[in-house]
Amino acid sequence: MTCKIKLKHTIKHFRKEHKNSNCEVEADGLNKEQFVPPIYNVVSSSSNPLTWREFSALNRNYGCHIPSVKALWPFMLRLSKNQYEYTILCFLLHILPAFIIDSLAKLTGRKPQLMDGYKKMHKFSEVIAYFALKSWTFHDDNTKSLIKKLSKLDQSLFRFDVTKLDWNEYFKKHVVGIRLYILKDPVETVPEALRRNKKLYMIHYTLMSFLVALLMTVVYGLFLLFV
Repeated sequence: MTCKIKLKHTIKHFRKEHKNSNCEVEADGLNKEQFVPPIYNVVSSSSNPLTWREFSALNRNYGCHIPSVKALWPFMLRLSKNQYEYTILCFLLHILPAFIIDSLAKLTGRKPQLMDGYKKMHKFSEVIAYFALKSWTFHDDNTKSLIKKLSKLDQSLFRFDVTKLDWNEYFKKHVVGIRLYILKDPVETVPEALRRNKKLYMIHYTLMSFLVALLMTVVYGLFLLFV
């Protein structure tokens, strides 16, 4: 306590004696200097990049082989670069089927779910579009430097070295994790889910064939009307 009082008294005396000096200005500048914390990025773009094509293939592989018994539609993933194509596909493959299925659900006394699910999906797609539609390279020099400073034991305990990440194994656990912790669907239901998925594919292609035939009929009718 005595040291603090003396130090405080000394600082006050110094400021009083050098009220207008450059020393006080420099001291104030040092006090206001902000510490810039280092940033540690854990990213794959610079160390273990993954393309959208690879992302799509891995998701499709494990999504089809480990489907959920709670699925309302078969697993499908298509990447589109064109905004107009994306909008048309969303209408044909999302909105229109969801409207038909939800209408049938209401008629049979069931709760409609597809339309609400697709609305959430589309909203999420809009949120990430800025990042998803561009190529990014994030630097992780601080993270790489930190990994080198860790002992072998610490590296085995804190596994954040992206260069050692196996994307194939990652997506396998990713799909299983979604089933277990988000959908609350245990792995024991996979055989039943596979059988259900086959039925859903049959319904999907039947519905798509009907919609294509209906569209062709409308186009042909318009052609005869104006020709």
